[in-house]
Amino acid sequence: MKRFYFFIVLFLIIINSCAQIQSRDTTADAIVFFDQGEEYAEQGDYSRAINAFTQAIRLNPNYTWAYIQRGQIYLFLRSYDNAITDFSDAIRTNPNERWGYYYRARTYSAMQNLERSIEDSSQAIRIDPTFTEAYRIRANMYYSMGVKTRTNDNVWFDRALNDYGIILRLVPNDPFSTRMIDTIINTRGWR
Repeated sequence: MKRFYFFIVLFLIIINSCAQIQSRDTTADAIVFFDQGEEYAEQGDYSRAINAFTQAIRLNPNYTWAYIQRGQIYLFLRSYDNAITDFSDAIRTNPNERWGYYYRARTYSAMQNLERSIEDSSQAIRIDPTFTEAYRIRANMYYSMGVKTRTNDNVWFDRALNDYGIILRLVPNDPFSTRMIDTIINTRGWR
């Protein structure tokens, strides 16, 4: 009876070891495809890059950065629905990765979905309060909302001014933020 248990334990150890080896191989292969995808993207071969990132995701469905990289290509190619899907999958696999929210906010911005862009950039800021790129998108969306509503005492302009001010605290002398603050002040007739 002891031999029987010994062989069962030995069998389970062997099965577990094989599964771990196969898992390591799959992860290593996913990284190889990811690296290839980055190389193809740098060369401007977006079709091959998308295929390589897709292979990385097939091998590792939780590969957050493969979703983000493929989503960036879709965003660049203006395939917005595919980009949103990839950034959403990146967020699903790692809800604390700020870049998934950031790029989804950029995609919503490109689609003129200002409210969703504000939501995602705000989430990226909650994850990293020093994330200037997310403040910039949100400030730009606030500004666009202010222009859209066309009132001088607009709360959207106030929010944009606040975010551009935060950017200037994080990146002193940022020329874009300085220019946008001047634009808002001039638009509101404060000068």
